[in-house]
Amino acid sequence: MHRYNNVVTLLEKGHKDPALSMNNDNIIPQCQVCNKIAKDDWIFDDYGRPTKITVAGLLARHNREQKREFLSALMEDLA
Repeated sequence: MHRYNNVVTLLEKGHKDPALSMNNDNIIPQCQVCNKIAKDDWIFDDYGRPTKITVAGLLARHNREQKREFLSALMEDLA
């Protein structure tokens, strides 16, 4: 049963860390929808919980101005 909609769903192999190869230590079960959404954007723990966002996940879907805002906020945080 899917944990959000209680419908029986097929599971796929998902990467825990997309930067690493798909081996037994780097696989988590994910439904098709979650696997499609996660793509290469997230790093997961052993329980399938997102722990980090990848650079691609942070930057790929944002325009140049949004990226500048992110950088500005990060620089302020470091100051």
